Amino acid sequence: MLNSISWQQFFYTVIVAVGSYYAISILLLYSKDITQKIQALKTRSVKTDPQSAGTGLDNLMGAIKNEQPSETISSNQKVVSSTEISISENASNTAAKYLEDALLIGTVSDLLQEIKVISDMIAESKGNGEDAASAFQSLLKNYLHLSATKYQEAIDLVIYDHCKNQLALQLEMSEIKSWWPQES
Repeated sequence: MLNSISWQQFFYTVIVAVGSYYAISILLLYSKDITQKIQALKTRSVKTDPQSAGTGLDNLMGAIKNEQPSETISSNQKVVSSTEISISENASNTAAKYLEDALLIGTVSDLLQEIKVISDMIAESKGNGEDAASAFQSLLKNYLHLSATKYQEAIDLVIYDHCKNQLALQLEMSEIKSWWPQES
C-alpha cells in the first residue's frame, strides 16, 4: 500500500493536514479578535475622510493640524513659526571646525604612538642624536599638516621628553622645531 503513494502525494497530504489544523486552531482561539478587527475595518471605511480616501494610508502618522497657538502660553515662552527660523553660516562653520579638530586629534594620537615606537627602537639599538634626528625628521614629513596647528608644541614636547628621558639626549626645543619640514 505504501508503494502506491508517491512522495509528492504524501507531502501534499501532510501540508493540507497541518495547514487545516493551524487554520482551525487560529479560528477557534482568536475568533473574537478576528471579528473585532473586521468590525473595526467596516466602521473605519464608513467614517473615512474624503481627503484621505484617495491615498489609502489613512493618515498613518495622524493628520496635520493647522491650529493657532493657544492663549495658555506663559509670558516667558514664545511661539516661532518655521518661516522665522534660519540657520546661520557660523553654525555650519563651527560644526566643520569641530569635525576637523576631531580628525586632527586622531592624527595626533597616531603620531604620538609612532614617536613612542621610534624612541623605543632607537633606545634598543643604542642610537645617537643623529639617528634620532633623521628618524624623527622622516616621521614628521608624514605629518606635515600638523606643523602649523596648535598641537605642534605639544608634539615637540613629547619628542623632547622621549629624547631626554629615554634616549638620554640633550636637545634644545629649537632643534626639535627645526625637524618639522617647511611647507612649500
